[in-house]
Amino acid sequence: MSSTILALVAIGILWVVGAIAIAEPRKGNAQAEWLAKEMSNIDIYIKNIAAAKLSLHDS
Repeated sequence: MSSTILALVAIGILWVVGAIAIAEPRKGNAQAEWLAKEMSNIDIYIKNIAAAKLSLHDS
C-alpha cells in the first residue's frame, strides 16, 4: 500500500514538473516535448492503476 502511495506521489511530482516545463513558451524545446509525452504516458499509467484497483475490488 505504501509503495503505491509513493509511486503516485512520484508521478504527481513528475506531472507538475512537466506542466511547468510545457508552460514555458519556448519553441523547439526538446525537453518540454519529451515531458509532454511523459505526461500523457503518466495519465495512461494512472488510468491503468485505477482500473487494476477496481478489478481487484470486483473479484
